[in-house]
Order: sequence, then structure tokens, then C-alpha cells
Amino acid sequence: MLSKDKTDKRKSKRLKLENHSEKYYVEIPLSIPKGAKFKKEIIDISDEGISFLMPEEEGFFLVNTPLTDITVIKGGRKAYFPRAMVVYSEKVYEEGISHRIGLQFVKDTHFPGAGKKSVSGQTAKLRFRLPRYGNKQLGNINKIVTFKNNAGTYNSYEMLNFSKYGLAFMIKEAEIEESETLRVGEVLEDVQVVIGYKKVYEGRAAVIDLREQGRALVVGLKLEESMLEVDKILYMGKSEDIKNDLKEFLHMLPIGNKVSGEFKQIVADMRYYLESIEAKLNKEEIRLANLDLGLKHNIEKDILNAVIKSFTKTMNAWFLKLNDLIKNLKKEEHEIHKKYFQNQLHHLLLQSPFIRRAVDRPFGYSGDYGIINMINGNAYDGETLLGKLLSKHGYNVDAAQVVRLRTKYIKDLILEKGKQSLKKENSLLRVLSVGCGPAKEVEGLLKEDSWNVNSEFCLLDFDERALFYIEEKLFKRKRNSSIKINFLAESIKSMIKNRTEQKYNLIYTLGLLDYLSENVCKKVLKSLFDRLDSDGTLIIGQYAPGNSSRAYMELALDWYLIYRDNDDMLEWLEIMDEQFKNSFHAILKDTCNCLILSR
Repeated sequence: MLSKDKTDKRKSKRLKLENHSEKYYVEIPLSIPKGAKFKKEIIDISDEGISFLMPEEEGFFLVNTPLTDITVIKGGRKAYFPRAMVVYSEKVYEEGISHRIGLQFVKDTHFPGAGKKSVSGQTAKLRFRLPRYGNKQLGNINKIVTFKNNAGTYNSYEMLNFSKYGLAFMIKEAEIEESETLRVGEVLEDVQVVIGYKKVYEGRAAVIDLREQGRALVVGLKLEESMLEVDKILYMGKSEDIKNDLKEFLHMLPIGNKVSGEFKQIVADMRYYLESIEAKLNKEEIRLANLDLGLKHNIEKDILNAVIKSFTKTMNAWFLKLNDLIKNLKKEEHEIHKKYFQNQLHHLLLQSPFIRRAVDRPFGYSGDYGIINMINGNAYDGETLLGKLLSKHGYNVDAAQVVRLRTKYIKDLILEKGKQSLKKENSLLRVLSVGCGPAKEVEGLLKEDSWNVNSEFCLLDFDERALFYIEEKLFKRKRNSSIKINFLAESIKSMIKNRTEQKYNLIYTLGLLDYLSENVCKKVLKSLFDRLDSDGTLIIGQYAPGNSSRAYMELALDWYLIYRDNDDMLEWLEIMDEQFKNSFHAILKDTCNCLILSR
């Protein structure tokens, strides 16, 4: 399955087994500390090896690293592999930056079980198979399996799924009678597989599985004379999408007639600028290609540090001009200008993993915890020098700086609340973060050796993936028994609806209301204010209409916010009956404010 030669490496898909809910996991012992192990979900598996994802912050394995005592787990069963070798480690940008690690089991030692017993006492014989691809991945094109039966006539059925060496099809209830002669082990003659209008297999195939599914019969075949070219078949399945994309592309080409001349000129200047820099930096990459990785990294950083200031100044000047050009556009006009911008520049901009993740939205929404992590990291992320430069610039536009400044602001506020709490006998500081994301302020707090406040934090987010990430991250740092951390997966609608008697000394939500309607914002405000203790403070973060990064976010990142000024935020208070104090704190002038409410 795995190969050191990248040209032979199969594109891996997450393993999805028909009618099986259990997932595969790999458990690998670490050399230090003694007895330590880590466990990861397997995304690709065969008789010869496995692959899995490892978040970059956890490190990665170097190619040719030997590993021993590998355990593969599925449900209650285990399979043991005495030796394995790391055959590749490559970066991927799916759920944050991770490394895809490929292990190949050492020959003659990879038989599942290998004489060891599973937890149930039975010899582990875990069956591995290559990934199967469902017919949904082939779109609406024909997926026909035809074979000659014992009567000498031909039967045709729609294929259900396929792998490199086999396939499955379904015989419906009304058709079962004519296929009664099928038996496991039977070899079918003249089997033909047609995808679209192309014959992809012709020859013999053995029946290896017969099982009922409802009132139908699912037949599994093993191909005997050749293998299916999976990549080509998947491409054929996407051909309709590709043609539709091409049609849409050709349809959109004339939109240039609807784009203002000044907008076109700025985009043309940006393209010339970025392509020129790319060509120059590509030459440097060639010179650096054969250097030691550590030395290469240092030289790259020196090069990028030398140009980032000028690059940022030039890019920001263009985006400020674009801000003025798009701010009064109607929705349809704005969409046309955005598509023109992306058609001209995205082939360059998407070299930045930050921009690519923002556009792809792997979790289905903008501003997920992975994006916030990247902004907080503020590093030269990317595979190319231009990509690294674009990422660094993106992390330092005003809107991104706000993310880091708000984190520091809240952390300092928690520290101040902690000092106040220490002055009270037997006090407990309670803090609630709504839409917590990666909770960097709490992570930073755990680094404070001087923090000795009896405290309880509740981290609330609708995305369970963010909470799983935080829990694992904070667990590694949590050494202080005076701090208790609770995790709550809850939607905004549910939070508003569910009343609670729990009161908090500090509540904050920094990146949430920018996406919510006025009516929902008022309800959120009321719900959170009701949860404040008698001396509690509520902090609401909100981007302002003067956000200088607006054009960058909307045109380059496809990232939209609802902007509000101080007067807009004060209108939310109409539904409040209680007496309270309010103030505003400017996180970055004209870009973002925080509304502060105190009982």
C-alpha cells in the first residue's frame, strides 16, 4: 500500500466500511516517557501498512524511523505488528496543519495476531482491505456490472462500490430469482464493468460475498484478471462536475465588463507584483533545495524577514483602496468584483495555507479554531516562499491583530479578576467563555506559575471539534489543582433557551456576535447578562465598520462579518431591565471594540 516513491503512493481516503460503525485506531509506544503511548485514528489501511494524521503541534515522525510493537484496534479486537517503518511524512491542511504519517509493516512480520492474543483471549485476526469507493463518488454517470449466468444469458446491475481489486453490486428483490444460482466461490465468466461509456474491466471474477440487505441481495466480487484503475475511475466520476465548472468559468469570463476600471487596475498591479515576487523567490528556493533542513529554515526566515515589512506595506495600501471601492457596492456588484479578484489572484494567494483554509472552510464555517490557531501562531506558514510571505501578511492585517490583542486583553482581565477574588475569603472565581474557539487566553493562563486562584472555567462552543482540541491541549498544560475546566457543547439557540442558576464573575464572547442578527444578539446579551454574579462583568467583542481589513477578508478569504459601531451595540440594551454600567474598550482603533457591562 505504501511506498517511498511518491509517484507510486496512492491518494488515501478515510476508510469507510459498509455496515460497520467501528473505526480503526493505531496505538504506538513512545520511547519517552517510559510507558507512554499515543493513539490515532487510521485514515488508510491495507495488509501492508497504515496512515494516520498527526497535528503539527504534537510533532511528527521522520522518514525511515523504525517503530516496534504497533497495535491496530477495531472495536474490541486488536492486531499486533512487531515492526514497522515510517515511509513518508507530509504536511496536509485539513483540520489545522497536520502531518500525514505512512507506516509500512516490515515483511514477514505483519501477519495479524502474530501469535499474540486479543483482550478477549482469542487470537487476533483482523481483516484488512483497501478503501472502497461508493457510487456517490461517481456522480450520475452509468456504473454497470454485467456478467454471463449459467443459462448463458447476461445480467446487468448497478455497481454499489469498488476498490482496486473488487466491487459489489445489488440484486433487487424482483431480480433475485434469476440469480439463485450464485454461490460464494463461484467464478463468473465474461464480467464487464462499464463506467460512463467506458469499459474499465473485462474478464473473470469470483463471488466472495453474498449478504441480504433488506429484501435485496448484495454480491461482492473479486476481480481475477486485472485491477481497476481507481484514480482514473474517480476522475471519470468527477467529469460532469469538471465540465460544469468549465461551463461556469466560461460564463463568468465576461464579468470583467461589469468591474470598475480602477478595481481592475489595482488587481492587475497586485497580480504583476505577486507574480514577479514568486518568480524571484522560486529562484531562491532552487538554490536552497539541497541544504540541510535546519540551515534552509534559517536562511528562508532571514530572506522573508528582509522583505515582509515592504511587502505588507504595499499589500495593505492596495487593500485600503479596495476597501473604498467595494464598501458601497450592492450585493450582486460585490459578488462580481469578488469573483473577478479571485479569478485573477487566487492561483497565487492560495499558496498560503491560511488563505486556503479560510476559503475551503473545512468545518463549514468561517473563523474555526484552526484559523484562530494559525492567527495566534503568526508564523511563516506555507510550502513556498510566496505562500509563507502571504500567510505572514494575513496574520498581521488589522483584523488578525485584533484576535491576538483580544486574547491578551481577556487574559489580563482574568488575572485582574483573580487578584480581586484572592481578597475574598473562600471565594471561587467563575468564568464563562461563549464561542470559545481554541481558548488561547485560558491556555496562556495555565502557563502562569503565579496563578493560585481557586477558579472554575466553562468553555462553551457549538463545535465539538473545538472542545476536543482544547481539552487535549489544556490537559497537557494543566498542572494546577486550583483550576477546574468544564466543556459545554451547546448551540446559541439552546444556550438562549436553557436557563441556569449558575452565576459567573466574568463572561465574555469575542468572535460570535459578528455573525448573528440583531434580534439574536439582543437575546444572547440578555441571556449572558442574566448569568452574571452580583459583581460580574460581561465583555462583548464586535468588529466595527471601520475595519481596514474588510476588503482583504471578503475578497481574498471569502470571509464576511456583520459590522456594528458603538451606537448599534447600545441599541441591544433596550431589552435590559436591570441597572448596570457600560463602557467601550477599543481593541484596535476603528477596527474592533468591546462592550463592557457590569452589574
